[in-house]
Amino acid sequence: MKKIFLTWLCLGLLTVLSGCASAEEISPTNLVILSGYHANAPVPRFESIVDEVMDTCLGYGSVSVLVNDGEPYMAFQQVFEKPSKDISESKRKSIATSQAQSVYDALSASAAKTPECDFLGALQLAKRALSTQEGNKKLLILDSGFSTAGLLDFTQNNLLDADPQTVGSLLKERRALPDLTGVEIIWMGLGDVEKPQDTPSAATRQKLKELYQAILDECGASVTFDETLSSGQTAGESLPSVTPVTLLEEPALLTSSTAVVFTEKELAFRPDSTELADPAQAKEALAPVTEYLLSDSGHQLLLAGTTATVGNQQDCIQFSAARALSVKEYLVSAGVSSRQIQTLGLGYENRFHVPDTNPDGTLNENASVNRSVIVLPMDSPLAVELLEGQ
Repeated sequence: MKKIFLTWLCLGLLTVLSGCASAEEISPTNLVILSGYHANAPVPRFESIVDEVMDTCLGYGSVSVLVNDGEPYMAFQQVFEKPSKDISESKRKSIATSQAQSVYDALSASAAKTPECDFLGALQLAKRALSTQEGNKKLLILDSGFSTAGLLDFTQNNLLDADPQTVGSLLKERRALPDLTGVEIIWMGLGDVEKPQDTPSAATRQKLKELYQAILDECGASVTFDETLSSGQTAGESLPSVTPVTLLEEPALLTSSTAVVFTEKELAFRPDSTELADPAQAKEALAPVTEYLLSDSGHQLLLAGTTATVGNQQDCIQFSAARALSVKEYLVSAGVSSRQIQTLGLGYENRFHVPDTNPDGTLNENASVNRSVIVLPMDSPLAVELLEGQ
């Protein structure tokens, strides 16, 4: 990989220096590279940041390399001091090339040490690194974005179906977001994964982008999402494990291996009732489920109801189970065998739950997301887990 990078570096150097300004004309840049070199994601595409690193070295700025894992850490930090004496342009270029190589060496050698990924923890660490020097501040994020630890844990909360602005506001209220005012962020590799993490659909990628846009807006930063393809290089099995995030696909994509969530937007009930508010709407929303079950009598599904955070959990379990039963009864009326469907109530204490209360205890916009019925294949690992937890 080192030889490959040297080739990228030389090509990038020719581009950067062909119209290069003198050192005095370049404002120093405080550059932080947040590397998502961990399990469930491809090796970050390091060659895509050659120009950024070279600009920093030529401008006598600083570079920090952070690794996003369960306990994010600083893997490399260096300030590239301006020489005390004047040097030739060729010498300056030679020094910058050597410095850029040292950054690459740190990137290629620094991988996850602890299980999981705590993106907010890494973001806090990035803020601290950016505050140590004067000048321009830039953060390059090379990560999938699927955080599995801390407050932003995609394995515990159905964050992809939450309102992005609400999530951003709640994180800010809980002082979980760093102040990144004036920081320019370029994000590469968002949504890029490898097995055992399921590949997100285009719709899921868009939701992921909207969520992080809202979060970084609350941080005060400007962000650009770079759509450059991932490196395609496998991170390897030796890295600490990262829990796969369950992706809830769109209803039209229902297959034997997907889970589908119907919120109030798709499947509405009458207020404080287990009765469907609009049978016509329910028919349209549940059409893919009906078609799936009727296509093969061997297909079996689990319908799991959830609620907003209101009242006590035990009452909400019973209420959400009754709503799931209403959906089952509708499907049976459409010709589906009752033996193909099992129902379950989860209340508001469940892995799909999205934070839906304000600091004063009132409900926010996410309450409608939590009032849902989730459809899963009966033999899926998640369905088995939910049934075993009864």
